Amino acid sequence: MYSSTFRWIFALLVACWIGIIPTFSQGNPQRACPAGILEANIYQISSPHALLCQVRLNLLMGRARHLATMFDYDGGIALVDEGLNIAPQSAALYTLRGELTLLLYEWNHALDDFDKALELAPDYSPAYFQRGVLLYTMADREAALHDFETYLDLNADGPYHEFAAQYIAQIETELDTLNQ
Repeated sequence: MYSSTFRWIFALLVACWIGIIPTFSQGNPQRACPAGILEANIYQISSPHALLCQVRLNLLMGRARHLATMFDYDGGIALVDEGLNIAPQSAALYTLRGELTLLLYEWNHALDDFDKALELAPDYSPAYFQRGVLLYTMADREAALHDFETYLDLNADGPYHEFAAQYIAQIETELDTLNQ
């Protein structure tokens, strides 16, 4: 029913997930994943080390998101921190940690994470969207507007494009009302 390639990949994923296969951080904590590993296209990754990093980090992020759906934000943040020990230059991990921290109402820490993500990858559009949501929540309308517009400039067809457009319209209406 399934091809042998699919079975091999599935077995590799499960082995990495449960820790049977020693990977990058086990046994050699100095060997971190290549910078930008989560932002890379998985089909362009050629080294086995980079592939294992990608798989492990994707699993950590998936588990962190799952814990967030169970309202275990601290557990999700702990998994993201584990991922940051493996890939400290990942804008995706900082953005995810900012999202989870935002759910704990720790706005300054969330803002620091979004800023760090954008420092590492100035064109990483999800960080602009998430920071825009935070800035809107913090009532910094002009900065939020700028982040939502930047998100749309970088990723006009991205997963948050409809929400960004709605935020932009709402903020422009609010700013027009305030300026009258």
